[in-house]
Amino acid sequence: MVISYIKDLIGEKSLNATVIWVIVMGVNLIPQVDGFEIWDENFSRQHPGAPTGATVDGSVEDGCIREGQHRVLRFNLYCINIGDKPLVIGNPQDRLDLFEPSAVHPESGYIMKDKFNVYTLRNGRDIELKGYKRPWCLIGGAPFHCRNQGIPANGGEDQYPNGLACQFIVIGRIPDGDYTFEAITNATSVRAAKEKTGKIIFEEYNYDDNSVTVSLRIEGNRVRPI
Repeated sequence: MVISYIKDLIGEKSLNATVIWVIVMGVNLIPQVDGFEIWDENFSRQHPGAPTGATVDGSVEDGCIREGQHRVLRFNLYCINIGDKPLVIGNPQDRLDLFEPSAVHPESGYIMKDKFNVYTLRNGRDIELKGYKRPWCLIGGAPFHCRNQGIPANGGEDQYPNGLACQFIVIGRIPDGDYTFEAITNATSVRAAKEKTGKIIFEEYNYDDNSVTVSLRIEGNRVRPI
């Protein structure tokens, strides 16, 4: 239909000598990261008997860490939609294919089933540590909010400050040295699109820019990009 319309517009001869660019766009999510810090924390479930000073942010209930004392690498992540179409999710209670009820995240009352953001820290030899984030309020600005989730087009940004639940990798007592950190956003869909395994959950027109890597140097409880 498009070619037929262009023929009518410029003529058959001109069409043969014309390069036609047809750009089909849509959602395009990219991650950015900063704010790396190492914290020693005592994680606990949310209950009246939780130890004083414990981290009771829902990380234990969300399944990304066990109760107890842990050394973690925390960081900020920004999921930015640079595409020309918004990522539209809607009300979590109407999307039980994507969400499940959560008592520890009252903003929406639900949490995503999928490990939307996946994190890896490796040294290229014998250490590879993983973390993940299941969002409960995936929003990047108006008109979206926790009961109508999504990320606007053309720069809408869903922010994950480093103090949020599961916004970390458990690193324990890894040795000092240089490491590579990687974050992948919309990770399940990226894997499904590239490896042809599993299901694409949030469709994008480009899955080649969904990851970001940062070289880090860890010295004791200090960490910095290098």
